[in-house]
Amino acid sequence: MKDFKEIKREIDILTGSKQEMALGLYEKLLFIDSQLIALQDALITKGWTEEYSNGATQKGIKTSSEANTYIQLGKLYSQLLRQLETMLAPVMEQPRDLLHDFLYGDDEAPKAPDNFINSGKRVEKR
Repeated sequence: MKDFKEIKREIDILTGSKQEMALGLYEKLLFIDSQLIALQDALITKGWTEEYSNGATQKGIKTSSEANTYIQLGKLYSQLLRQLETMLAPVMEQPRDLLHDFLYGDDEAPKAPDNFINSGKRVEKR
């Protein structure tokens, strides 16, 4: 899966209403991602089940509310991610702009040698 920084870079290539829709999906995904992380912590602490009591005779174990929320958010997250990937499919098929990646710091872009630029002075080859 791509990281959010890479997805944001692809959204920036879109224009107009498509970009606005993609940004809305992206922001929802970021929010849901943060909520899923918080719910994971709660599930580790409390577990996936909880006891319930309906009066004096009805007792048992049910899926915790955190677990139900986690499952539902996970489904929504998958749907939104699929929707965003479908929207970005034409952008993802375009060849990468290596110059853009180089200038704006993509980790996978080729890097200039360390001695390539030195305060505007020409560096002599050794």
